[in-house]
Amino acid sequence: MGNSLILTNMLLYSLHQYLKQIHFTDNWITAISTAILAILTFIIAIYAITTYLGSKRVFRQERFENKYYELIKWHKANVDEMSIGASLKARKCFVPMFSELKECHNKAKSINDNVNGKMKLSDKELMKFSYTLFFYGIGENSELQYVKNLSEKEKNIFDAVKMRLEDYIKTVKNPYKYFDGHVHRLGHYYRHLFQTACYVVEQKKFKDVEKYNYLKTLRAQLSDFEQLLLYYNAVAWFDEDWRIIFTKYRFIKNMPLILADFYIPPHQHFAKEIAELEKRNIHMFEYDE
Repeated sequence: MGNSLILTNMLLYSLHQYLKQIHFTDNWITAISTAILAILTFIIAIYAITTYLGSKRVFRQERFENKYYELIKWHKANVDEMSIGASLKARKCFVPMFSELKECHNKAKSINDNVNGKMKLSDKELMKFSYTLFFYGIGENSELQYVKNLSEKEKNIFDAVKMRLEDYIKTVKNPYKYFDGHVHRLGHYYRHLFQTACYVVEQKKFKDVEKYNYLKTLRAQLSDFEQLLLYYNAVAWFDEDWRIIFTKYRFIKNMPLILADFYIPPHQHFAKEIAELEKRNIHMFEYDE
């Protein structure tokens, strides 16, 4: 801005000399010079403000991106450090974990279907109960974390479901001990993933399309089975927390819908939001494109 003022003074001096040469009076010269100075000063001020605001925005975006990509790096580290048994590492863990969850739900549903009256779990209650078994596991130590907090309806079927799961372990050969719980694998993983997604959504200066593109980068880190398990984690325990991230920003867009075949299908669960998106010719799921 200092250089601009020097240039302005030089231009005014040259104009002053020229006006003298063509015999303008001092009053006219002063008036014209003052007007031009005011205009130039205004232009310079606008330019300086615009430059400052632009620099501030660039700095704010760089600061955001530095933290955001660091969070993504931590997410990848969380996945890379994940292991089950001796042979399953990183993303490969999510395939058998999804199978475990589905088996928990199938076994619990088969017992609950034979319960009558007020003690029968609703579909939503059954999903929550099934996810609890999957997340914490069965066994003396695992059960200390949640059994005492089960509802009366859940306690009513717990022993029978546990027996079905134990029978399944005996009859099926798996690469690790099924139904041993995943709280130590998934607890931190989901907390960090949610915080990273919220970090984008809560940026008040960003347009929705910018938020979508940043979340698209995070979504690209998730395998199909990560998105499947994330969907069931959300509908079981954190539906409202994840709902806008899933629908408005299509965070589980690549989920293989054909495998989400228990509890409420995603198309049904998000029917209202899907209808609103389709009015704008936008598909929530890649499967529908």
